[in-house]
Amino acid sequence: MKSCWTTLQVKDMNSSLHFYTEVAGLTLNRRMEPPRDGDRLPRFR
Repeated sequence: MKSCWTTLQVKDMNSSLHFYTEVAGLTLNRRMEPPRDGDRLPRFR
């Protein structure tokens, strides 16, 4: 199964990054700047 695009809204970006990289074992590919105020967006593969 392949996934093309998934969006998740999170309250704590640092905790979410920790979960997806350290617990789920995903690799952070890049971070993108959102068009408005807010945290940088992570991108995993």
